Amino acid sequence: MAGGKETPRQKMIGMMYLVLTALLALNVAKTILDAFVAIEENIQIANINEYARGSEKYDLIKEKATGNESSEKAKEILKLVKKIDDLAAKNVQMIDKIKLLVLMECKEDVKLGNEAEESILVKDKGRAGMTLNLDPKNPGVKNNPYPLLPIRMNLHHVEGKDKYDEGMRVMGIASSEALIKPDADAHGMEIWNSLLDYRSQMCQFICESGNIIAKIDSMKDSKGRGVKFSFNDPKISEFKDKDDLLTKLAPALNSLKVDNKPTSEMDIIREVYISLTKNEMVPEGDKMLHWIGKTFDHAPSVAVLASLSSIQKEILTARATTVAYLQEKVGAGEYSFNKVMALAYPDQAVVNGGEEFSMSVLMAAFDTERQPIVKPDQGTTLPSKQGVGIVKLRAPNSGEMKLSGTVTIRKKNGSEKTEYYETKVVVVPPMGTVTLPEFSIMYRGYANKVTAIAGGSKGESTISVVGASSVPSTFNVNGQNYKGWLVKPGTGNTVTVTVNGKDSQGNTKAFGKFIYRVKPFPLPQVMTTKISKQAGARLVVSLGPDCPIGNVNFTIRGGEVQSGDGVAFSGPVIPGSAVSKIKTGKRVGVTVTVVNSVTGKLESISGTLTVGP
Repeated sequence: MAGGKETPRQKMIGMMYLVLTALLALNVAKTILDAFVAIEENIQIANINEYARGSEKYDLIKEKATGNESSEKAKEILKLVKKIDDLAAKNVQMIDKIKLLVLMECKEDVKLGNEAEESILVKDKGRAGMTLNLDPKNPGVKNNPYPLLPIRMNLHHVEGKDKYDEGMRVMGIASSEALIKPDADAHGMEIWNSLLDYRSQMCQFICESGNIIAKIDSMKDSKGRGVKFSFNDPKISEFKDKDDLLTKLAPALNSLKVDNKPTSEMDIIREVYISLTKNEMVPEGDKMLHWIGKTFDHAPSVAVLASLSSIQKEILTARATTVAYLQEKVGAGEYSFNKVMALAYPDQAVVNGGEEFSMSVLMAAFDTERQPIVKPDQGTTLPSKQGVGIVKLRAPNSGEMKLSGTVTIRKKNGSEKTEYYETKVVVVPPMGTVTLPEFSIMYRGYANKVTAIAGGSKGESTISVVGASSVPSTFNVNGQNYKGWLVKPGTGNTVTVTVNGKDSQGNTKAFGKFIYRVKPFPLPQVMTTKISKQAGARLVVSLGPDCPIGNVNFTIRGGEVQSGDGVAFSGPVIPGSAVSKIKTGKRVGVTVTVVNSVTGKLESISGTLTVGP
């Protein structure tokens, strides 16, 4: 573009190409930032759900403590639950304060409005009278009727979504040294220390509840001594994995055993403690960073806010889990029943002539004033009778008919409880299948998720595998839980899976054989598209949007910027000095070495970055 022989037209075309390249890079960055906005929205919804889950259990305890059938146990536990809520609210509001400080540091127009207004803070349902306090040291809200519920935010209205220096200053990690040891007086360590204190106090509240119930119920051990629970927080902040964490926590849980046997107090403290425990120091390339430094280092403002909302979710989840446990301990029921009836159904939808079969018989309790509401995925509903929903269906000519839908019943407080149901009806035992032979593949080095059904089998389906190893497993794919197998191919080029089941006589036989070609595990891609001469770039590596495999992480060891003789770097961050001699707008190649979290293999990949100022 700067060549002396270029015509004005050529120079104009070159300039337009440069501007287009820059706009494309900016569009990618905007897409990533918008993704954080969507993530934050989903976390806020999850926070509302966790808040509601805990509050529903609180209301049941309160009803048990203040209703016609109140008990001393429920009254004492209600006092304790109020302390739990006060502690959780204190921590939620502390995180809200830090969110406001980040927005204020970013010079955002922080104002409070309804959902129709273009304001970052939203007056959601029930908080119309809430007002904003923007004290530069201790911001927050006033007249908040729901102190446990995080302030609702709409990050679409944040102007400086990509600002990151401001968040690092608020967290006290503005220098490379502070990433390892954050400023003790900054808000990052305020979060860390508050979470440790919250973890310890929640466990103490659970012990206190156990002691209240043990005293009221006059619980004694085998030697006639009154039962008393205690827990000495081991203050765990370093562990290799969940098994190592459990091992380190186990000695502290021994004091919760009675007659050397586990108790429910032991189980709930283990669950809450694990959910609130993090490694204080985490690896970043060849360094160890503090969790605060790792989480908020060079994070855009919207990513900082999303991370803070995620911490609030941990606080609310621990609160909901604990209150739900206490609700069970005082016997506060959610449902009312005024009638019972007998139900019977065969365990098999199809029975061959002369075969033995079994039938299940049970007693069902229901409220005649609260009939179930059935919403089937197939068929049409008829009016519910005697606590039973009725669905009218028409069977197909052949095959297996899967029946699913939801059934809802109202609780005492008027809220609804909905459950998913699923069953099947076999019209005739044979079942047709459709396969795509050219796409029947498995990936080497990966635990391929496999499910199998032997149509017409009188028992659970099983598989046998040639050319690979397989282990039974349960897993979740696209929000759906499955029971199947994890299959890892060997060194061969194919894997043969045979589906086995039982015929009407109970004899095992093969119902189908399927051959899969084995392909190498997909290589990751460098998703980062630009680098700044001033700030450098933090590399992001993933399998890309077109890869069907999820839950794969890559640890970036380092690499080389292909400039001159090559500029080496370690970890995921490329310093701006690596491209200081390259003109703005030019593209530079980069090779990156990563470790695949699934295969454990060290892989070298390449990408290109557009140089910015």
